[in-house]
Amino acid sequence: MTCLQENSNTKSDSEQLVKLNPKSTSTKAQYSRILEMLRGGSKSTFDFRRAGVMNPSMRINELNKKGEVRIDRVALENLYDSEGFMHPRIALYALIEDAKETNHEG
Repeated sequence: MTCLQENSNTKSDSEQLVKLNPKSTSTKAQYSRILEMLRGGSKSTFDFRRAGVMNPSMRINELNKKGEVRIDRVALENLYDSEGFMHPRIALYALIEDAKETNHEG
């Protein structure tokens, strides 16, 4: 079992993808999963929930307020859940700005 590793450096949360228990529901673990997922492309609310982030809009709002990344809701879609129920207006999110990517360009 991997433990949360606290890093006392001044790196931002988006720069520190620390090793976490893959089943952790800590806020830091959820931030890490959201960022990792969005670096691979746009994701829906359902995608985040399957990854253990039950309230992705709140976690995304918190990440945006930190100012290290910019994540936008880019669409609302009608999607079916795993049980076959259609849900209207499910949010699709995209990573627009990423401090990690910006720091590596210079």
